[in-house]
Amino acid sequence: MFGNILASIILLSLGEVAWARNVLFVTLGVLALLGAFIFLAMPTVEGANDKQSGLLDTSRLAFTDAKVGLMIPLMVTNGMTLAFFLGDFQTDITCPVAGSGFTGFVIATFFGVNAMASASWGRLISTGTLSRRVVFFLAALLVALFLFLKTTWQAPSNYQLPAGSKDWIKIAEPRALEIAYVFVLSGIFAIGDSFFECGPPMTLQSFYAGSSSLVPAMANYKLWQSLGFAIQFFIAIPLKPHPELRGVSMQPCSVTFLSI
Repeated sequence: MFGNILASIILLSLGEVAWARNVLFVTLGVLALLGAFIFLAMPTVEGANDKQSGLLDTSRLAFTDAKVGLMIPLMVTNGMTLAFFLGDFQTDITCPVAGSGFTGFVIATFFGVNAMASASWGRLISTGTLSRRVVFFLAALLVALFLFLKTTWQAPSNYQLPAGSKDWIKIAEPRALEIAYVFVLSGIFAIGDSFFECGPPMTLQSFYAGSSSLVPAMANYKLWQSLGFAIQFFIAIPLKPHPELRGVSMQPCSVTFLSI
């Protein structure tokens, strides 16, 4: 969240300066190196001498255990919708409406709301206020609502990206309500997506707690989520000139949430 805020501050403060991106990437490189050095300075923690799980164990669990197999569509769809927000939503909505400099702020809003919503969903479930099944359903409705609102909104083109250019050109002055709506959409998706990033691991850990299948189960979660992430980007490439079609193509994915 704070990294995205910093990125937007750098881009907006430098404005139209040609080397703004250079400053951004130098800052990124410095912070990445700092993070690596801090990580290397951490003490080594000796873990339990458990049997190491391999790729074969992960694959076997996915196709022989119904508890994992039936969650695969959900995990793939989670990756696809997440990629849709981080990629398509920014190019279709954030950049043309508010400008590319706001991308960091919008994604930071997503991460901030996502973190708070994850804690809230967990509290509602742990106190018995809502069941895990009900939360899955509510989260699915929120993701579907986000996709519906994004697809049906005739977003204004306050900024345009000329062919062959990497810089968005300001055409009209954005209105405050237009920019606010972009953040509202980000928040709606963040609340729904938050449970589809913590719900599946939570469920798998409940299924396999204390079992040798726990690590392969968690590996399956990231495997199928990452596959969905990659699939969505491959879909976006041929459909790049057609944002409405890309938005509509995600609607069946939201139905997949509800069917699970």
